Amino acid sequence: MKAMMPPHWTERREELAARLGRVPRLLVATDFDGTLAPICPRPQDVAMPPGAKASLEALAEQPGVRVAVLSGRALAEVAGLVGLAKAVYAGNHGLEIRGGGIDWVHPQALACRPRLDAAAGFLEEKLRRVEGAFTEHKQLSLSLHYRLVAEHDLPRVEEAAMLCAAAFPELRRHEGKMVVEFRPDVPWNKGYALKHLLKRLGLPGAAALYAGDDATDEDAFAVLGDSGTTLHVGANPATLARCRLRSPEDYAEFLEWLRGLRIP
Repeated sequence: MKAMMPPHWTERREELAARLGRVPRLLVATDFDGTLAPICPRPQDVAMPPGAKASLEALAEQPGVRVAVLSGRALAEVAGLVGLAKAVYAGNHGLEIRGGGIDWVHPQALACRPRLDAAAGFLEEKLRRVEGAFTEHKQLSLSLHYRLVAEHDLPRVEEAAMLCAAAFPELRRHEGKMVVEFRPDVPWNKGYALKHLLKRLGLPGAAALYAGDDATDEDAFAVLGDSGTTLHVGANPATLARCRLRSPEDYAEFLEWLRGLRIP
């Protein structure tokens, strides 16, 4: 049976208002690239839509509301891009978490850094003649970007990724939007990170909202299931999220609505 696209959030406005407006304590958790900000060919060029930061900042100032950003980027980088002092940040897909009294790094991932260093050098050597391909070493994970690569060079990118996976079996390969990621082969993802946050903050899943756009966000959607509020940004009918947002700009409008809902 063909998967059905989840309804747009405005079609569930009343249900969402009842759920998110009445809960005394709320965790607003969100992905960054493709969710809070549109994806850019070069990661350093990304920018949040006007109003998104103001809404998140206003929510973070509210008693009983905690804002968290879970990103594939390094923690320090995403914290600098979002720039909210009162937010909790989970970088490298949750392998490092800081804020709200939490300062934690996955110990097995930390031990794997020398192998990530070696893998980064391996990929750079294999791809130095492939125009548009570049690696992003995030200390606890490694990304191979190919959004700017010409179609005729894509097989060379795939070959390099396959050779890297074979050469470094202690790293696990993950697929994203025009990116291949290599992370330490440890049982951890954004779902585990969200569970960790909920436990540390003393919150049930019903008190959490999570928004994301990529395959890595499906783990967080799975953790919340039907108990929390899950929002997929984009047009993926196979998502586990219960509601849909069209774009980061649409998400900014949702955040403005949520801000009005929570602020008297």
